[in-house]
Amino acid sequence: MSSYTLEPPSSLGSSSLAVGAALLLHVAALWGIQQAAQRAPQKEEVVEPAAILVQLVAAPAPE
Repeated sequence: MSSYTLEPPSSLGSSSLAVGAALLLHVAALWGIQQAAQRAPQKEEVVEPAAILVQLVAAPAPE
């Protein structure tokens, strides 16, 4: 008889690598969201309703 025993592969290294990668990805995503939220919004052009002029064009006469 042989004294060979089956041992499960050590998955601690791959599990910790997956957990570390997921943690790093979440931290990067939260940092990106925070940076985007802190940006000053671009000043938008304000159009006042009184300043809008409407030109009415008559429909062309039928031939």
